Amino acid sequence: MSEVGLTGGCQCGAVRYELDKVPERPCICYCRMCQKASGNIFGTFAGVETSHFKVTRGEIAWWQSSHTGRRGFCRDCGTPLAWGSAEGEDWIAPTIGSFDEPERIKPVFAYDIEAKVPWTDEAIALKPIKLGEGRTSSWPIAKVQQTTRQHPDHDTAEWPPTSNL
Repeated sequence: MSEVGLTGGCQCGAVRYELDKVPERPCICYCRMCQKASGNIFGTFAGVETSHFKVTRGEIAWWQSSHTGRRGFCRDCGTPLAWGSAEGEDWIAPTIGSFDEPERIKPVFAYDIEAKVPWTDEAIALKPIKLGEGRTSSWPIAKVQQTTRQHPDHDTAEWPPTSNL
């Protein structure tokens, strides 16, 4: 792992990456393309020059979403992993949610505010409920947690472990 200690990857563990530089301008993007690419109401990114980004397991699949940009994802599980320049610019912006410790990367600005979904602030302000609270007794949260196939938030020598399949 790099001295910076910023690692991440996809949900299934097929793709892992690391950065050896702290991103300088992490952001939120409200544009419609980021909404579609993330399956959410905004995307979050933390960019660095490509020389500071290294894939340590697997390979990122790419789809060119515009003349200037392309979207990186895991071909196996579909996790959105990055935005990258499609015009030879030396830049890659991993999705903040794909980092092992996303709390370390706080966005400092937002793009394309005109495309922001009108109820975004209301949704973020909703009363939070802890995992497993407020569910009916039929909600199988314990079973889901016991049988998860999600890769842990740290590097592993290999994945998946045979004991969890």
